[in-house]
Amino acid sequence: MDYLKAFNDMLRVKDYEAASIVVVNIMSSLVDQIVFEDNPVDDSRIIKEGVDAIHQYLIRQDCD
Repeated sequence: MDYLKAFNDMLRVKDYEAASIVVVNIMSSLVDQIVFEDNPVDDSRIIKEGVDAIHQYLIRQDCD
């Protein structure tokens, strides 16, 4: 949460505590998918899309 606060001028989220929980859960889900599932696509593609999803969730469009 402190990490998010350090970049508050770039963030679209306002509730840092809730946002940090959401992001951790997204990352945890992605790790579980990569480690425990037989994926039809390369792991790097899943990671790339996960990073993009988190970025779109956290960062304002005008900061890209």
